[in-house]
Amino acid sequence: MQTATKREVDLDRVILNWSGDNHPFNNWSVRDSLTGTLVTGQPGTGKTSVVGRILASRLMDPRGLKPWEVPTLIVFLYKKEDSEFWYRLAYECGREQDLIVVSDTQQQGVFNLLRLYEGQEAINAVNALNNISALSVNGAGKQGEAYWEVEKRKRLHRLILLNQISGEPLNITTLYKLDVSAPNDYEQLSSDDFRKDSYCWKMLAKAADQVGQHHPDFVLVENYFVREFPYLADRTSSSIKSLTSSILEPFLSSKMLNTLFCQDDGHLQLEELWQGKILLLEIPVQIHEFAGRVGQTMMKYVLQKKLESRSLEDYPNPCYLWIDEFHNYLAPYDSNWLSVCRSSNASAFLFTQSIANLHAAIGGSDSRQSEARVNSLLSLVGTRIHLANSCFTTNEWASKAIGQKLRNMGSVSIGDNSSSASSQKQLLGQVFPQEFTQLATGGPQSDWLVEAIISKSGTFSTGANFYRTSFLQPFAPQRR
Repeated sequence: MQTATKREVDLDRVILNWSGDNHPFNNWSVRDSLTGTLVTGQPGTGKTSVVGRILASRLMDPRGLKPWEVPTLIVFLYKKEDSEFWYRLAYECGREQDLIVVSDTQQQGVFNLLRLYEGQEAINAVNALNNISALSVNGAGKQGEAYWEVEKRKRLHRLILLNQISGEPLNITTLYKLDVSAPNDYEQLSSDDFRKDSYCWKMLAKAADQVGQHHPDFVLVENYFVREFPYLADRTSSSIKSLTSSILEPFLSSKMLNTLFCQDDGHLQLEELWQGKILLLEIPVQIHEFAGRVGQTMMKYVLQKKLESRSLEDYPNPCYLWIDEFHNYLAPYDSNWLSVCRSSNASAFLFTQSIANLHAAIGGSDSRQSEARVNSLLSLVGTRIHLANSCFTTNEWASKAIGQKLRNMGSVSIGDNSSSASSQKQLLGQVFPQEFTQLATGGPQSDWLVEAIISKSGTFSTGANFYRTSFLQPFAPQRR
């Protein structure tokens, strides 16, 4: 009896060599790529056009790979013109047939975001929607006191639970209709006209018929909508409703979001995506602004959770989230996901101009909490590629992350009739912050070379945990 061949990914396969001399200590392998990659650099330093292009082209090259070793890439597009960059790469790598495009112009849905949570506990759908909350207030640190966070999550939970037990398909549009038609006060609750017109009231009646009035889930939603919320103070209830509606409303006010993520005729099959496809999310934030951030951030969370639960026996292909201008998509779950994604053969490539951008995205009045969250996130990234930067915060952070070593420091003392020299060892940074400001940024003045300082755990061929290297710009004139 024949046994099926176990489909394993060669984690030690070399993707590229940082020094170009094949020294084994300078190899960057599939295993390394699954620890996460951060690329920083001010505008015009070649983050995407040089470093991003080299990394992506090596990842997308299918030559010599078994079908289950070909990586899946999920690309979050910030700028519209970046689409052409990926179409060209797919063509050069012979991967055009693997492209799956989610476009802001398509009329067919991708998938119903909440339909993925049917049959699951309502709290899971609450977690998915709550990612939008941080975007709505421009930083999770500004969400306010714990009370409002608890009340917001409670209302979302009861709305989702009512949607589920009423037998209606789970949908953001349905949640919004329930939210706006739920009784706000005792007067509405006791009004026959209100009960006759209220969609929420009709769904309560339908849920009672579906599961019975004594079902624990029905008791929970009935108590909330009939005995709890209508008796809150006006300012309290209106504040809670504004928090939930701010999460649901973008999917109603944006035709694009509603078409892509609230319809039941979705065409995206995750089982196909995991098999070495390249998904382009052509919902550029530069054009769609908040709606673009909402759509792509929700997609990011849903795909992160699906990657965690996929079967590696069925779909072992490495999968990477490729996120340019990462600070625009930063969400509370990212740190949790980066801490566990390697066991799912998944990771992320994060591109941002500066660490300061991440602080600004998190926001909040407590700078120490913001710094702690950023440090927690970045500690989960195994490879860090730093290009030229004038940002003090970024350069200081990179210098400290690389660490210190003992250096011989000389001193000379000159008096009227004598002089002396001495030296002593001091613990100083291996790379000083100002060195990042002096890295070459390409062009004829730099002989078309882009310089980078790469750091990781472990050592390179130099014996240090960082490595200075340079990348030749693509399409550069022939060098002498």
